Amino acid sequence: MADDLDDEWWLNEKKKSVSIKTEKVAKAEVKKKFANLDTEKKLNGKGKKVKPTITSEAIHPSGPIKEIKKKKRKLSLDRKGVTSETIQPSSTIQEIKNKKRKLNLEGKDLVTRKLVCKDDKREHIAKQKSESEDVATMDGKKQNKNNKSGKEKKRQRKKITDESDETLSKPGTAEDVKIMLTKALKDRLGAEAFYDILPDTENDYYPDNSDLLEPDKYLSSVLTTWRSAVKKSIFMKTTGSPCLLIVASSAIRAVELNRQIKEFLDGKCKVAKLFAKHMKIEEQKKFLSKTNCQVGIGTPGRILMLIKQGALQLESLIAVVLDWNWRDSKMKRMADIPEVRQDLVSLLKDYVLETVRGSSCKLALL
Repeated sequence: MADDLDDEWWLNEKKKSVSIKTEKVAKAEVKKKFANLDTEKKLNGKGKKVKPTITSEAIHPSGPIKEIKKKKRKLSLDRKGVTSETIQPSSTIQEIKNKKRKLNLEGKDLVTRKLVCKDDKREHIAKQKSESEDVATMDGKKQNKNNKSGKEKKRQRKKITDESDETLSKPGTAEDVKIMLTKALKDRLGAEAFYDILPDTENDYYPDNSDLLEPDKYLSSVLTTWRSAVKKSIFMKTTGSPCLLIVASSAIRAVELNRQIKEFLDGKCKVAKLFAKHMKIEEQKKFLSKTNCQVGIGTPGRILMLIKQGALQLESLIAVVLDWNWRDSKMKRMADIPEVRQDLVSLLKDYVLETVRGSSCKLALL
C-alpha cells in the first residue's frame, strides 16, 4: 500500500509542475507579442522613430493646415483693423519702417496740438477770471456807494429825540389814531372796506386830554355815567365783562395806571390785570370766569388773546381808553413801538371798532 501511494504522489507532483511551466510560457509569449506590436508602431523599417501621420481631413474636413493658418491670420488682422491695403505682402521692411515713422510723427503732432489747446484753455480761463474780478470790484464800489448813500439817508432820518419839546408834549387826537389805522390797513383792506371800519372822530370819541390831566382826573371829567354803570354791573353780576377797558403799552405802565386811578374807583370796583408779566393766561381766564370785574387794565396782545378765547367780553363796555400820550424812556408812545402797534391795530379792527359803532361805548385817549 505504501509503495502504491508513493508512486501516485510522485505522478501528481509532475503533473502540477508541468501545468505551472505551461502557464508561465504562455504568459511570456503573450508579453512578447504585445512588445512586438509596440515596437512596430514606434519604429519604421529603418529602425527610426516615426511621427504619427496626421491628415488634413482629421484636423479639418475643408482643407489642409496651411489654409487654416491663413484664415486665422486674416481674422486676427481684421480684428486689429489692418487691411490688405495698409500692409501688402509685397511691401519691404523699409517701407514698413517708413510707415511707422509717419505714424509716430502724426502722434507727436496730436500731442503738440493737445498741449496747445490746453494752453489756450488756460489763457481763456485766466481772462475770464480777470474779467470777473474787474466786475466784482466795480460791483463792490457800487455797493459801497449805495451803502454810503443808505447810511447818509439813515443819518438824515429824524429821530424822536431830535424833535422839539413842543411836538413831544402835544396831546394825541383822534386824527392821530386815524393816521395810524390808514398806514396799517388801507393797502390791506382797500379804500371802501377801510372807510367803512373807521370810527367817526366827532361821535365815537370822548374829548381829548388837551390839558394833559392825571388819569383819575381825566376819567372823572369824561365818564359822567360811571357810577350808574358800576351799579348796573354789580347788580347784574356778569363775569368777564368789564365796564371800562384801559389799554397800555407795557405791563409796568399798566401797574402804574392801576395805582393812579384808585381815587377814581373808590375801592368799590374790582380790577382785572390783563398783562403777561407774572400772570399766566390760564389764571386770568379762571379769574374772569369767576369774578364780576368792572375794570380791565392790560396790554393789547394779552387782551386780544383773551377775547379770542372767549374769556373776556365787550358787551357792557362804556369806554375803551388808550394810554396814547405816555412815553417810555426812549420817548416812544404805544403807536411808535412796532409790536405794540401791530397788536393794537388788530384789536381795534377785529373787536373794539365793532362795539363802538352804533353803541354808547366810545374811545378815549389818555
